[in-house]
Amino acid sequence: MLRFTVECGAPGEELKLGIVMTGESGLAAEPLLEPGRLVKVIGRMRILKGSLKIVGALEVVAESIEQVK
Repeated sequence: MLRFTVECGAPGEELKLGIVMTGESGLAAEPLLEPGRLVKVIGRMRILKGSLKIVGALEVVAESIEQVK
């Protein structure tokens, strides 16, 4: 399981989303992740409840992660 946080806000705004990806695709995406690197995450959002709220109330279950050039 790959779990990380992305900063999605416009300059001067803070919006952080938790991202989770499982399976082989999660392992394959891990090398793309470095601090400051731009990535595109495609997936679905889900509402977190209770103790799952690590970053916020929402999390993205990623289907794909690509590096933005």
